[in-house]
Amino acid sequence: LITNFKQQARSINSENNLVKEIKLEYGDLSLIFEDSTTVSINSDLVSYELLDWNVKLNFFDNSLIELMSIGTNFQINQINDDSTNVPLSKEIEIQIPYAGLVSWTTLGRNGISSNISSKDILVTKGNFKTFIHGLYIDGQTEVNIEYKNIYGYTRFIRTINVNPSDFSISENQISIHIESMGDENIQRLFLFANRAGKGPTIIDHFGDIRYYLDENAAGGYGLKQTSKGTLLWAIDDTIMEVKLNGEILWNHQIPEKYGSGSGIHHDIVDIGEDQFLLTVSNNELSTIEDIIILYDARSSSVLKEWNLNESVPKTDYFIGSDGRAQTFNDWFHVNAIDYVEGDNSILISGQRSGVVKVSWDNKLEWFLTDYKRFEDKPIDITNKILYNQHNEVITWGQHNIRYDSLNDIYYLFDNGLGRDYSNVNKYSRGVKFSINQDDLSYEIINTYGENFIDYHSPIISGIDFNQTGSVLTLFGSIGYQLDYVNNKDWVGQVWKNPQPDYGAALIEYNDKNELIFNAQISLKRGNGLDPGIYRAVYVDLTP
Repeated sequence: LITNFKQQARSINSENNLVKEIKLEYGDLSLIFEDSTTVSINSDLVSYELLDWNVKLNFFDNSLIELMSIGTNFQINQINDDSTNVPLSKEIEIQIPYAGLVSWTTLGRNGISSNISSKDILVTKGNFKTFIHGLYIDGQTEVNIEYKNIYGYTRFIRTINVNPSDFSISENQISIHIESMGDENIQRLFLFANRAGKGPTIIDHFGDIRYYLDENAAGGYGLKQTSKGTLLWAIDDTIMEVKLNGEILWNHQIPEKYGSGSGIHHDIVDIGEDQFLLTVSNNELSTIEDIIILYDARSSSVLKEWNLNESVPKTDYFIGSDGRAQTFNDWFHVNAIDYVEGDNSILISGQRSGVVKVSWDNKLEWFLTDYKRFEDKPIDITNKILYNQHNEVITWGQHNIRYDSLNDIYYLFDNGLGRDYSNVNKYSRGVKFSINQDDLSYEIINTYGENFIDYHSPIISGIDFNQTGSVLTLFGSIGYQLDYVNNKDWVGQVWKNPQPDYGAALIEYNDKNELIFNAQISLKRGNGLDPGIYRAVYVDLTP
């Protein structure tokens, strides 16, 4: 009996199937395992001793065995780092007794949807370190640590209290004022970097700051999250890619031919395998901000260049070159790009002209613009201009062209800069639209936020979408003022006087076009001016 019992127990017991309970009942001792298998023996033949994540069985014949079992001691240490660049995150160290899964949940202050939960992390026996994210900026945050076997059976749960590290986003903390909030039950997290501040900041849909990275992105462009979960942006002539734990992966400088002067401006797109599409200038040309390059970070080399002078027609009808002079130095002014993997093409937004789609070989495929700007051009150019049956133009200094490949839908932010070639209809909006490439037509599906007249943002700003159908629209330059004089001349006092209480606003609509989030965001410089936010996107703190 003893030999048979020991053989059965040993064959069932493993790191993935610990003894979870010992029962003494009806004269038997029963071992119950995590998979609910039970092995029993007459209790007169054995005694047991519970150790730390082990059980020792002593038998009547003086033999013994030790089996792996669930214990009560689970050591979790918080690693304090005064030099951390992620003050709302904390590294923890856990002594793992056996292979399994570990997850953490940062408990929110506004119900379940404010919780931030990691995915299960596969761990092996020994010392394990990980970062938890989503701490609040003030006071303690409760965090649940859960340890399971690989089949999902919970072995241990502990709640710890975690304090954030001390930090200041700038001399004045970001002020977030929630005007309205609809759906509180579905968690959304929004990433941005205020231009008066410094680092990438993440807020939740209750307006609470839940993450901050103390690396300079305020003067950078193209801030977003990659498919790997890293944060990516460009500043001057440098590509920055940083893990959520603050570890810098890439800090690459592009060649001087493209890097000096304006450097990497406005946008960056990760197309995989450490290759990036960058918006730059070619210092060998007399024009600026009209070059796209494919940069390989591993080899530190430029693999390909798109010179828009060769593919995109010029016009001086709208904004001219720099809003004040009638030259072609900054004739297109690239401010956003996106990559269309399906046909290996690039979408490019030019503030002073419109949105173009060019092929991998730099051939113009279509042009989203106002026909008036190019009506004096040859037919081979005008035939590429998309038309809309309602003649509704959506390229008034537009920014942030985005493509949803799953639904074949496009998004952009229509700044309303000189809308209808006037200084009257001053509103901005997000636009969702489709394109029929067979007949080169486009149809507006939805617009977002045009009723918020006070949010008019003549420059920067952006739009994003998620797979639930929600749309996030950033009005990023509310403190600015630019006035239309004529189709070649722009004059403005640049800053509104008096300044509004906030420099940017985030609004979000669900798939039913219902407003579910409206927040005003302020961070003023010492001179009282708020330069706003360049771009805001959906983000995941536990990718």
